[in-house]
Amino acid sequence: MSSPEFAVTDKETGELFGAIALSNNKRFNHGEIAYWIDEPYWGNGYVTEAAQSILQFAFE
Repeated sequence: MSSPEFAVTDKETGELFGAIALSNNKRFNHGEIAYWIDEPYWGNGYVTEAAQSILQFAFE
């Protein structure tokens, strides 16, 4: 599996305010989620929602 990267956007307006990526290092049996959210959007649950979505994507 390659390292997918996704934009984090507002569902209604499409405004971009972050990004999330998933890596999979099979050699070391290690995966990692990396994310960036613009500071004005911190504390609103966007990373939680994005992380749940990217994990669902990875395992399905």
